[in-house]
Amino acid sequence: AVEMAKVQELLSTKFAITPTTFNILLAIYNNKEDFDRVWREKSEIGAHKENEIILLAKLLPLTVDEIKKSLVILRNVGLLGKKGLTDAAIKLVESYLTLWKGINT
Repeated sequence: AVEMAKVQELLSTKFAITPTTFNILLAIYNNKEDFDRVWREKSEIGAHKENEIILLAKLLPLTVDEIKKSLVILRNVGLLGKKGLTDAAIKLVESYLTLWKGINT
């Protein structure tokens, strides 16, 4: 997953993948249809970002500021694109889920 993300950004970001940022990736992954709908909406340029934040706030016990900061980090390191998770983010989440399933079986 790292090879497909922005390696230099990952290296320069002290804690790119934290429990908070990963939980946001996981929430987007698990609610793909809802986020696809938010990103498809043809509203004002900044409005879909606000809808994205509102949806994440409903799904996760995080403050709006925590969500905004995490989204900036995820975009900067190449794990979140303009219209969804990047391939690197999907591989990261799926790797975690595979590992978790293997541990719990």
